[in-house]
Amino acid sequence: MLLWIGELEAGDPGHVQELRRELHTLKGEATMLGFGPMSEVVHAVESRLAKASGEGADALRDATRDMAAGCDSVIRWLQSASTETGDLSRARDALELVNSAVPAAPPSAASAAELPAAPVSAPAIASAHPQGSAPQPKAERWVQVSARRIDELCERASDFEVGFRALSYELRALSDSRKAVEGGLRALLPELDRTRAALEEITGSAWALRLVPLEPALAELVAHAREIAASQGKRLRVVVRASDAQIERTVLDVIWEPLLHLVRNAVDHGIELPADRAGKGEAVLLVEAEALGASIQLSIADDGAGIDVKRLRETAVARGMMPSAAAAEASDADVLDLIFRHGFSTKTTISDLSGRGIGLDVVRSSVESIGGSVRVSSEVGKGTRFVLAVPASISKERALVFRVGKALYALPSRAVASVVQLADLPLGKGPEGPTVTLGDEALPLRSMGAALGPVDPIAEPWAAVIEVGTRRVAFSMDRPLGEVALLRRPVDRLLAASGAVNGSAILEDGRIVLMLAAAGLLRQSDRHGRGAPLAAPSAPRRSRVLVVDDSAVVRDLMAQVLEHAGFAVAVAPGGAEALTEFSARRPDLVLLDIDMPVVDGFEVLRRIRDVDATLPVVMLSLRSSPADHRRAERLGASAYFTKAEFQETTLVDALRRLVGES
Repeated sequence: MLLWIGELEAGDPGHVQELRRELHTLKGEATMLGFGPMSEVVHAVESRLAKASGEGADALRDATRDMAAGCDSVIRWLQSASTETGDLSRARDALELVNSAVPAAPPSAASAAELPAAPVSAPAIASAHPQGSAPQPKAERWVQVSARRIDELCERASDFEVGFRALSYELRALSDSRKAVEGGLRALLPELDRTRAALEEITGSAWALRLVPLEPALAELVAHAREIAASQGKRLRVVVRASDAQIERTVLDVIWEPLLHLVRNAVDHGIELPADRAGKGEAVLLVEAEALGASIQLSIADDGAGIDVKRLRETAVARGMMPSAAAAEASDADVLDLIFRHGFSTKTTISDLSGRGIGLDVVRSSVESIGGSVRVSSEVGKGTRFVLAVPASISKERALVFRVGKALYALPSRAVASVVQLADLPLGKGPEGPTVTLGDEALPLRSMGAALGPVDPIAEPWAAVIEVGTRRVAFSMDRPLGEVALLRRPVDRLLAASGAVNGSAILEDGRIVLMLAAAGLLRQSDRHGRGAPLAAPSAPRRSRVLVVDDSAVVRDLMAQVLEHAGFAVAVAPGGAEALTEFSARRPDLVLLDIDMPVVDGFEVLRRIRDVDATLPVVMLSLRSSPADHRRAERLGASAYFTKAEFQETTLVDALRRLVGES
């Protein structure tokens, strides 16, 4: 309802009849449920709307501000933790705001006692949409479902899907054998495909339950903006355009605080006091949400004072954040981007921007943590606009999978504009290094291998064009493995700390994929170099580490850590395989798990020492008992680490010392 009032406030009387129908329905429902005070307020809103709608557009706009304030007061009253008479002052305030000509008598304590209180919570996750101009073919029925039960349904359905895909993979592999063909197993494949399609429909329906409309959250932003403006004596009109966008609850939880912060900044620091608006009239705050494929674009724009880019340049140079020559050459967009640096803007630097940089680093990091991006544009005297592009869903999404060294990575498909073969395109050189021309656009060309860490030199004949906000960069890579739907899982904190990796997933054949955040990948590429090796050049020999662990997750994560540190890595899933690998190609160091079936780590260590008394062998175990330490020492272990106390830098430094590297 607040959004319908916002339409009226924008000066559009065409929604009056629709809003009156909504109010009449709401009044009846409030009465039926025993919400007497609420019914009184809604009745007053009805009367005020009927009166104002016949007095012209100006009267209608004035009335809508009072009606919106009254509705805000009712919402806060319903959210209060108790229903004592003192809380009902908000209902009285609402009546006075809505209908100042008829002072409202305080509701009785008896009616208050029948009114259940609603708890204060983060943005509402369900509401009935106002009826638009397009007729609804069928009324929807709403039920209240525990979020926990929905989450359990999604997890169980997805686990079943993973298991089914693994079975499908095994059956297809088996169907290639002569025995399977003779047994008629191939005849089962069409049925398997039909069953799989049905399963994907089920899981898709289950995951859709996590989607919620953005409209209720935007309505809360409206109320928040009005409250701040009123407290500062600022005249503010808020316009909201939600366009029926839906978003996953998990994503909404992450971006809620950033949205609140941007609204607070817009009203507090962007919108001027009435005396300072120099004839600009009533201030306007525009809050928009739009679904763009698999993404949601949210924007918060004010028509306030704007940000002085010239003063930002001066501040950046004065504080040593940018050389004067670089500041002079930087574009306005690059300079504006500095406000996302931690604590960049303070009252002691730029008074008219105080607060603009406080917390904006958190806004950006929160948005980028889910694979989104945020950008800002501004013009002095005309206002500022923040645009957030976030995924509609992060728990399950389609992604482009590719290999770098021995590891598999994935980028969300929504962040990949295109995948091309470099042999078909002209290459060049630009200010930032190699470029590749697509159409009429010369894009910076980076190496995916260089961005993600030291790997064995390989050719990178393909490229993926990555988009983050308005920035487009091509990353050369080995041939992509394809686009698949992945179920995101948390990633080890050591990998997440880099900023590029923000999740993991498992392919149907059991291989682990590390999921990348596009914005984090760009930053990591900026730090690690911008070359784009298109052929496998010669490289100095790297120390070779054999990682032995029966856990596939631990093996792959340890291999990733060591490859980033510059080691060449071989892996073995058990003690017997480790001894075979050791005999075939002697490593420079062995990183050895203790708790393995059949042949445990102690036995592997004993057999290695029978052959080589000096080879560095590092034990890595869940167990930390003194007896295990002593036994490992007696058998000749070079070092002993427990997984529970694992620190990447400590382990890497120890391995480098043991192989004689600085």
